[in-house]
Amino acid sequence: MSSSPVSAPTVVTDPRYRAARKLISTGRAADGAIEMLATLVEEAVQKYGEDSADAAAVYYEYGNALFRAAERRRMEEEDIMGKEDEQKPDDAKVAAAMAAEKRAATSEAKQAPGKQDTAEKVDEDRKPAASEQNADVNKSKDGTNDEENDGSEELSDHDLALELMENAFAIYDAYCAETDDADDSGDKKAGDAAKAKAKPYLTWVIGQLPRTLGGIGDVLISQDRHADGVDAYTRVVSLREAAVESYLNQKGGKDDATGTDVSIDFLKARRLLCEANILVAEALLACPRGEDVVTSETGDVLVKAGEILDYTQGYYDKARDELQETVFLMGKIATGTESEEFRLEKENVCYCAQMLGGVGNMLADKEGGEQEKHGEPPDAKKPKTG
Repeated sequence: MSSSPVSAPTVVTDPRYRAARKLISTGRAADGAIEMLATLVEEAVQKYGEDSADAAAVYYEYGNALFRAAERRRMEEEDIMGKEDEQKPDDAKVAAAMAAEKRAATSEAKQAPGKQDTAEKVDEDRKPAASEQNADVNKSKDGTNDEENDGSEELSDHDLALELMENAFAIYDAYCAETDDADDSGDKKAGDAAKAKAKPYLTWVIGQLPRTLGGIGDVLISQDRHADGVDAYTRVVSLREAAVESYLNQKGGKDDATGTDVSIDFLKARRLLCEANILVAEALLACPRGEDVVTSETGDVLVKAGEILDYTQGYYDKARDELQETVFLMGKIATGTESEEFRLEKENVCYCAQMLGGVGNMLADKEGGEQEKHGEPPDAKKPKTG
């Protein structure tokens, strides 16, 4: 019920890469993952080139490790400072992120050569990281204040993580763009063969694009760059929609009775599309009220100030509809399998439902506040959270 294996960069089979992924997935990125990946970055660049798919794979994981470790460290520091009440909602999101990371790289484990125990499979795709606001820190470099030094160090980790992830995305994007030019003869079969020969990791790389953009969005949100986070997540939505559409259009892997694709890979694609829409809605709700949603680098206006709640409602509705489709598909698959892979994906779907409920509640509160401000009944418009 799974798709056939595809070629992945050699580096993803390296024991250190897999060990680092496992550490990140269990919330222990600081326990050796960063060091292992830093070494792998140097080796991958020397062996395969700085613009190779192998290097990009390690760039992303290195950045991911730095980011997850910094977020965990910040959370622990805030807990020590007695901010538990403020942190509780975000802790639930971090728990969801950690749970997803623990199930990260399922597709990678299937695609890469060699065997891997189920316990070591980590889902390639991520649940959203917490969108907590960073504690205010003084960036002075005089070294006289430990708290200031810690804050500067953490910010530096975030910046480096973002740079690494953006480098990885640029390499993946260029890899796909170059493949489009591999054959222009007009012969589809010849073109496909040329692409496969020129870019053997194309399918794997296409799968990494939304994951990498999602990681970039997570870092941006953690830096309070909510508009940029919205931009990244909306691009993830487009890529996830394309993935679902490809499953709907393919001829193989259908259930003879209903014509529905009942593969676990399709279930995962649907769940990830639902999740991407939730991420956009969360990011929009975090944007400052009364201000346009404007990207910091290009100055593009993504959403007008007065339309933020309407856009959020739209993404919420899309996520809810996609979740319904996902649950329906999950029910069909459950009649034919109770494999470990299915059990893990079912757990992911449950987390997705929790995330959707949280967004529904936040959206209802925001809309209620807006209606009260305009003298309308607070319950005049309320999203359905069921």
